[in-house]
Parts: sequence; C-alpha cells; structure tokens
Amino acid sequence: KSSLNLSLTYCINCGSISNYYKALRTFLFNMHANKDINGFLDDHHVNKGDVIIFKNKIDGEIVYDYSIHNPKVDFEPSFEYNTLNDIIDILFFQE
Repeated sequence: KSSLNLSLTYCINCGSISNYYKALRTFLFNMHANKDINGFLDDHHVNKGDVIIFKNKIDGEIVYDYSIHNPKVDFEPSFEYNTLNDIIDILFFQE
C-alpha cells in the first residue's frame, strides 16, 4: 500500500539487463471460412512482412502453418504445425 514503485530492471529467469521487444502484425486465415486468399489480403490490408497464420482441419485434426507475407512470392501452406505454440516459438524465440 505504498506509493513507491520499482521497475523490474533484470530478467527474473536469466538475470539479463537487456530488453528485446518484437512486435508482428498477425492475421489468421481459416481455410474453411475464407476461401479466397487474395480477397482476404486486400480486406485486411496485409502488408509485406506481416505474418499470416493458416488454420485448417485435416482428418479431424486442427493444423497450422504460417507465412511472413511477401506479395512477390506464392506460398502454399504445408500444415506441419499442430499447435499455435509451435509457431509462436519460431516467430518470437528463435533468431
């Protein structure tokens, strides 16, 4: 109940004092609800460098894939990820 506030100045896991922030504009494209990817990209104003997460249901299982959007490259999702956490780990925790 004090008015004194202290900011966290180091990571409680590793002790590092450096901060790294990463922000990505991310869009979810549901293969069943949205059939036309080009219309989706236009409607949502997806720009180069934005992340598109593709969601599909194959053999009763929900699967995912992602693409970092580049309008000059055609992307065909392979749906190799079983959870969104797999994609989050790649996008945010791997360099």
